[in-house]
Amino acid sequence: MLEMMAGSQDNILGFWARGNVSLQDVHQFLTPRLEAILKDWGKGRMLLYLDEDFQGFNLAALKGDVLGSKRLDDLEKIAVVGVSWLLEMEIRLASFMLGGQVRTFGRGELAEAWEWVKA
Repeated sequence: MLEMMAGSQDNILGFWARGNVSLQDVHQFLTPRLEAILKDWGKGRMLLYLDEDFQGFNLAALKGDVLGSKRLDDLEKIAVVGVSWLLEMEIRLASFMLGGQVRTFGRGELAEAWEWVKA
């Protein structure tokens, strides 16, 4: 499940990921919001907070090109908060395929993540 965070504004989309995130969650929540930001601003920034009960992305949510590789290239910064060491390694490896900067933060570093993604 995905939920919008209160700090979202302008070209910055912040959201909580809780439980198991499905393909339907991505299509109904993330894709339209990201498309609107990119249409209005040209470039976007994203903050993803993985809640304590986050179980992962359903495999169907990760199959194919859900957001489109061009769309991911249009993200200048992606902050991911609350990652395990294994997920942090996976994010670092995947970050080479993205056009923008990617940075991970500990669960207690939400304020720092917002500062970084907004700067």
